[in-house]
Amino acid sequence: MNVERTIPGRRAFTLIELIVVIILMAVTAGIVLPRAFNGGAKRAEQTAKSIASLLTAVAQRDATAFEPMMVAYDREDGTVEAQVIREVKGERRWSTDLFIDAVALDSAVIRSAEVDGYPLDDKRWSIEIPVSTPRPLIEIVVALDDGERDGRAWRVVLEPGASAARVTDAGVVENRDDPERQKSVDLDALGMGESPRCLLRPTTSRPGLVGRGRVGRLR
Repeated sequence: MNVERTIPGRRAFTLIELIVVIILMAVTAGIVLPRAFNGGAKRAEQTAKSIASLLTAVAQRDATAFEPMMVAYDREDGTVEAQVIREVKGERRWSTDLFIDAVALDSAVIRSAEVDGYPLDDKRWSIEIPVSTPRPLIEIVVALDDGERDGRAWRVVLEPGASAARVTDAGVVENRDDPERQKSVDLDALGMGESPRCLLRPTTSRPGLVGRGRVGRLR
């Protein structure tokens, strides 16, 4: 007796099943993608808070120790650090302060920085805090480094006389490549030589000090 064996075929998806799969994929993407973005935003916000902690440490040192300090940023290195004057091989120069943790800009980028309202170079700047004059107003805008021209940002502010820096939500900040922000601002050239604001200059001018470009207070 011949017995025919039936081999079941592979059943195709129905239209309803395809719709269900698409809905599930959309729901999953809606959950995963915002979390991934928020994770980057949280890391960038934490970077802003770390910069605020650095500025707070500098402010507290400025209030208790009688030594000049400097806050330096280098886009190529991707760091913001505090510096103090140390003697190296018989020469006095600005060196990294080993007692204040430097901040690495892993998931963040500095969109802009200002001293007393004057913009600093986007790629590299230093802000000197001498002991003989009041501390300037320091504002640093930190944004999520996501490759976009516009992005979520936070503003770090250290006001003159304040003992701690604060962080506020700056919303969405445009990443502008403004050539004017690459220039130094000479107050004498602007007819403001007697202004208590800062003079931006690219190199050190006091003998015996070797350092990177900085912002020095008018004397």
